[in-house]
Amino acid sequence: MRTLACMATFFLMFMASGAQAHSSEWCLSLQHGRSGHVYHTQAVTTGDTFELRWVHSVELTPWIEAYRVEADGTLTLYHTRFQSYGAGAPEGSTAVRAADGWFFIDDVNRPLPGLRWIHSHAAHHEIWQNGTRSVSAPELPHHEPILLTVTRSSL
Repeated sequence: MRTLACMATFFLMFMASGAQAHSSEWCLSLQHGRSGHVYHTQAVTTGDTFELRWVHSVELTPWIEAYRVEADGTLTLYHTRFQSYGAGAPEGSTAVRAADGWFFIDDVNRPLPGLRWIHSHAAHHEIWQNGTRSVSAPELPHHEPILLTVTRSSL
């Protein structure tokens, strides 16, 4: 079902753009961490970026992690910013800077096969792709495990 949804997305993008479709593309998918029920899919290509944004449950301040889709379908956490340095902050970086009330870490460069979290409407989890919000907190079930992955989808 997830592959069909991604294929339909690619077909619509292809028809709307009038451009040649690639023989294969990537599909970002949000699904239930146990049942596999798919809540959201969207087309992505190598080099696309997206952000996972939320409000930290202890500090109650915004947290934003930026990811890049790599050629092999893995995700790279390449940048993070937050307003209070504390629990969960990446360690070992030499490029921590502060500006305008935010801490920035620009050299995380941590490859990941996917992302897992327990979704909370109170934390206001959102996904932003290439600067546009694509998923807001109420679109995913409250207090449930979420899995975000990138998989190949062929036309």
